[in-house]
Amino acid sequence: MSDDQGGKKPKPEGLPPSLTYDVGYGKPPTQKRFKPGQSGNPRGRPKAQASMAQSLSKAVYRNIKITESGAVKSITALDAMMLNMTTRALRGDMQAMKLLTNLMADYKVSAEPQPARELIIRFVEPDAAKIAEWEKES
Repeated sequence: MSDDQGGKKPKPEGLPPSLTYDVGYGKPPTQKRFKPGQSGNPRGRPKAQASMAQSLSKAVYRNIKITESGAVKSITALDAMMLNMTTRALRGDMQAMKLLTNLMADYKVSAEPQPARELIIRFVEPDAAKIAEWEKES
């Protein structure tokens, strides 16, 4: 082992470059390499499965159509479930009554109806003296 080949066999001369190329770890044969623009994973990474929280959120916040007093309305599934539970409680379903009152207590919902809030916006004439003072400051 006196020749400095590093344990490799000498390559015969006169062969095409594809046969004289070193093949090994990280060096695939030239015929098996990916062509330019070709991916090693054509289908890509698989999409992650939705978590339980994401699936539940998607289910309860989707819009559904209901008919109320002859009019078709679009509301979330969660709102429809609350309306259904309230209707069942009003018809005498004790489980629905208990669940509804527990939910109201947990979320601190008042049994008294809340009055509609009124928003009043007043427009006032600008004070010329104040505007001049602000302009001097800046």
